[in-house]
Amino acid sequence: MRVNAKRICSEITSIVALGFVVTPVAATEKYWIAHEAQLIVVGTFQPGRGFWWLDGWHETGTITLNEVLYGRTPVSQINFRLTIRCYMPWWNRWLPSHLMNQFTDRGLWFLRRLGDQIWEPANGCDSGYRLLSDRADFERYIRTHKH
Repeated sequence: MRVNAKRICSEITSIVALGFVVTPVAATEKYWIAHEAQLIVVGTFQPGRGFWWLDGWHETGTITLNEVLYGRTPVSQINFRLTIRCYMPWWNRWLPSHLMNQFTDRGLWFLRRLGDQIWEPANGCDSGYRLLSDRADFERYIRTHKH
């Protein structure tokens, strides 16, 4: 078997070049939810009643807004819905999960409009919630990329 040095060198160069392309994407992963959000708020979640539907269990509730960091909302409380798709194995997606009970502390919410009066997480497989300790990082991202 002949070793083709030119081909090996070309493949190594391709791998190194790919590393430079992929690295910036990994760096922005933390902020992707902010990139996708139509509304970013500081607020407190109050769980509502969940319900079963064909696409899985839906968690509902309201978010009482303390502050709007990005976007516009004319109200001080918004309706929220999360469809359980990615958090559970497929055989449990239609069972009550009470997943949202862990997000009742005041925090950052990254949302997109689901309907006229309903909001959902900005990323499909995400709760939309972040701790307030991450606020400074996200505010910096909002100032430089969202406005």
